Amino acid sequence: EIHRISGFRPWHIIPVGRFTVTDSAYLRYVRLWTRIWPARRLYYLFRGKVNGLRAGVRSIFKKR
Repeated sequence: EIHRISGFRPWHIIPVGRFTVTDSAYLRYVRLWTRIWPARRLYYLFRGKVNGLRAGVRSIFKKR
């Protein structure tokens, strides 16, 4: 059993409050979250590269 008070609820299928780890909504969420891992990994890598480039550009313009 998991107790959730508030926070991020993907697509609002996971209820706030108590639910068991065998709840069908939770199992759908876990199944989806693990299946999209390759896409999430690419997104995180891309986001890191963009943030690094952004920081580099900022440092160039701050020096002037």
